[in-house]
Amino acid sequence: MDSSNAATILFGGATPIFRVRNLQNSIDYYVTVLGFELVLGKQNRKEIRMMAVFKSASPYLKDALNLPVGNLETAIPFYEKVMGFQVVSRKDHPYRTAVLGRDEIQIGLAENGGDPTQEGCFFEVDNAAAAFDELKANGLGREEANFRVDQYGDTSYRVFFVVAPDGLCYCIGERKG
Repeated sequence: MDSSNAATILFGGATPIFRVRNLQNSIDYYVTVLGFELVLGKQNRKEIRMMAVFKSASPYLKDALNLPVGNLETAIPFYEKVMGFQVVSRKDHPYRTAVLGRDEIQIGLAENGGDPTQEGCFFEVDNAAAAFDELKANGLGREEANFRVDQYGDTSYRVFFVVAPDGLCYCIGERKG
């Protein structure tokens, strides 16, 4: 294999899985077809990382589109940079709100006077380990997920928790067989 056209693709670590002749075609396939994320890794190596799919959002108390925050402008960057959400819409009346979307879900942050430490959501994802790895790579600021298995009725979930800087708590979980 001509080393000038070859590249090694890494999956979440330093051990090469395979070498490819056409790096750009391989990257395009993994990113667009299989839902992986291309990141610039340590030592400026391109790495392909699997991204989790957020499938549903269930609020702990009231409404996933009305989660309380003290300051909308300081809250949003965490959701964009770490959690992978994008602002879908904003409004200023009757109070400032922003709807954020990612994959198959939407949540809403609102300066509604509520206590963020008493609210949050359960996010069902397709792969809890990939979700944690993604958030960690995006700057979550911790090394361990501290996974546990929680039972809800007849369904078990492998979960981990994230507390946003605004105080909202999120349980992120993958349904287990």
